[in-house]
Amino acid sequence: MDKNTEKLTIECLQILIKDLRHLQHGLDIKLQIDDFLHNKLITACQEMEPCKYTYYKPADTIAGLINDLRSFIATYKCYGRFKYDVTTTWRRVAGS
Repeated sequence: MDKNTEKLTIECLQILIKDLRHLQHGLDIKLQIDDFLHNKLITACQEMEPCKYTYYKPADTIAGLINDLRSFIATYKCYGRFKYDVTTTWRRVAGS
């Protein structure tokens, strides 16, 4: 994400996946397995705020992990708006 500051988080994830897939083919044959890529993807994303929960309970497959990461990013993006809307609505209901 530091290299692509003008890009959205979801776009950075796509770039990361593409780069890791490309690099995977240059590794020793023993490391060209999805488990290795799975581990590298978790490690790369664990410090990103929208993706940090993936580290605690990662999906078993690479496809599942990628879907979870996309879902966490989308949820994180919407959460700020959702939080604001709920707070604003609650204030209206409570009469604050």
